[in-house]
Amino acid sequence: MMCSERRERELILKKQQQKAQTDRGERRDQRVALHAGKLSSEAQCSGTAEGENKKTISSFKEAFDRITEATGVTDVQELVDRFVSQRDAHTHLEKMKVQNECELQRLKEERDAVYTQYQDLKYSGDTKLTHRRVVEECVSQLQREQQKQDAAKETVEKLTRTLKTVEYLCYKLKHIKLQDASVQRECVSPLDALNLFQEAELKLMQLQDKLQGHDIHRVMKEMEQQKFHASTERKLPDSSTSITLLDGQRADLHEEEDNSEDDDDSEVFTRMSLKQQSQLIIDSKKSELQ
Repeated sequence: MMCSERRERELILKKQQQKAQTDRGERRDQRVALHAGKLSSEAQCSGTAEGENKKTISSFKEAFDRITEATGVTDVQELVDRFVSQRDAHTHLEKMKVQNECELQRLKEERDAVYTQYQDLKYSGDTKLTHRRVVEECVSQLQREQQKQDAAKETVEKLTRTLKTVEYLCYKLKHIKLQDASVQRECVSPLDALNLFQEAELKLMQLQDKLQGHDIHRVMKEMEQQKFHASTERKLPDSSTSITLLDGQRADLHEEEDNSEDDDDSEVFTRMSLKQQSQLIIDSKKSELQ
């Protein structure tokens, strides 16, 4: 029993050892196969990268040839320097572009503001021009109306003076009665100037007819004397005595005066002036005493 068990264990151990060796051989073969696969894949990858590098180099060479043909520069460093300078110039131009765009925007806004101000000034200028024209027309019309008013005022003044003259003339002629008039006016109406003028004209014509054949100079002198005596009698005090001449004496006095007037008219005027001056002196003394 012991021996059989021992032999079975040895057989099992051998089988296990053989199996382990077999497993190790398989694993070794697998590792070799894996390594070989890696080597082949690396070789393929290296071949592909080399091909790509060749393509890149050829493309770079073609680009360099085109650049040298375009620029005429064959030196690589000089070409690099040119590209660097162009890059700086491009950066500077980009900055200038941005600045110019900002300046252009500012100028556009300023232009819009100026245009708006121009439109406002334009419309306000038109409004001011219209207002000025209206004012000028009003001033011109006012001047015309003022001239009309001045002319009308002057006409009214002339008519007023004429009316007052006619009224004064009618007042002076009120003691003359119209012989042929159907209605005799006893008062002067300032509203009927034409009738007043016609009445004065008729009275003057009637007076002229009555004075035909009379000495106008003598009549005027008598009227002046009567006026002077009447004014003297009105100014004398109540205590003074006056001499009343009879009609015959007055007629004789007038005849004597007429005779003396024919001889020396200048003497009569001198006496009259002396009388008037004396009366003026008396009046002035009376006013001083009062």
